Amino acid sequence: MIEAKNILVKFKQRWQLLLYLEVLLYTLGAAISMYLLSNNLLLTLLVFIAICSLAAFFIKPWQPNLTTSSSYIDNHLETLEHSTSLLLKPSDKLSSLAMLQQQKVVQRLRNEISKLTPPNHVLRSSIVA
Repeated sequence: MIEAKNILVKFKQRWQLLLYLEVLLYTLGAAISMYLLSNNLLLTLLVFIAICSLAAFFIKPWQPNLTTSSSYIDNHLETLEHSTSLLLKPSDKLSSLAMLQQQKVVQRLRNEISKLTPPNHVLRSSIVA
């Protein structure tokens, strides 16, 4: 079941990466605009730091964890029958029925995780940038 947990970890990392990219795009857009308007490197650096802090505060790219990733996957892939939380539990603490369900979820998750994209606004942030 380590493989199944790795699938969830990779999804969580992809989600966080997209959120960090979103923060970076908003920040770069504001910093480049400020530099073009003022030609002042110090002011541009201050704007970069301020916008980066604000964007990170509102977007919270560190927030997605395995539990929220599992919940998001459950809500968007109905074939998993809201059972991805079983992948987070150790196999020795599961009943035999839960272990069978866990194996079934691993098979389906392998096939369908590529169809699911984490929630993000990268397109909107790239337009703003």
